[in-house]
Amino acid sequence: VPSVVGYTRKLAGFGVVFPRDRDRVKKSFWNSSEPRSERTSAMILRSAWLLVTTLAMGLASPQQLSQSFGGQTFGKQLKSVTQWNSLDFVFKSPQERQEALTAGRFIPENCIPLDMDVDYNSNAIRSRVFVTVPRFIEGIPATLGIISTQQGATGPLIEPYPNAAIQANPEDTRCEGIVSVFRTMIDECNRLWIVDTGKIGDRRICLPKIVAFDLRSDQIIHQYQIPASQLVCDVSLLVSILVDVRDPPPLGTCSNT
Repeated sequence: VPSVVGYTRKLAGFGVVFPRDRDRVKKSFWNSSEPRSERTSAMILRSAWLLVTTLAMGLASPQQLSQSFGGQTFGKQLKSVTQWNSLDFVFKSPQERQEALTAGRFIPENCIPLDMDVDYNSNAIRSRVFVTVPRFIEGIPATLGIISTQQGATGPLIEPYPNAAIQANPEDTRCEGIVSVFRTMIDECNRLWIVDTGKIGDRRICLPKIVAFDLRSDQIIHQYQIPASQLVCDVSLLVSILVDVRDPPPLGTCSNT
């Protein structure tokens, strides 16, 4: 959509665009006092975002969307990068997968992908695509993963990131693992940032925390637990993160973020 390219960036792999500044879009879309031109742009941006989400979650194919718009297409023809009938994950063995199914730790129909991001720089051989699967409900073996090269019966398997152990016991009140992740951000310094909501559905298991991974080593390098005093009882649900790197490479050292 040429008129809104200035507010957007390409969603890797899909050849379409989505809002760079979601807060601004939400404000413009809902605030009727905004100029008509800004509200129109916000509506276009919101429609583009819904289109991307629809494609990414496999709710409709590019061909179906084209038919729904009377055969018209805008910009480049959309290309499906990957799709699933239902999500499946990398387990150590078929026996471990079956045990997870039997115990209710893995319920395929409960696993719904929400966000994605692409790591282009840490692996010279192949880019990595990160996917989040928030724990809206139980039965989700991993809330943060990478689309692996292994194929399952319903599509490519999701490999837990950075490993399965850190996500295996989301109800552990020691809060040493990762409970539930909605959004991710990869910054200029090859770091993956997440906000762990600390909740399964509406149940507060742990306090939310900000976690940063070094994508070269896949190790946690920063971790900050958000204190209860900054939350509204159990109502607060922190899901998105924006990272402002004040000294980015090549001249900076990524120490001021």
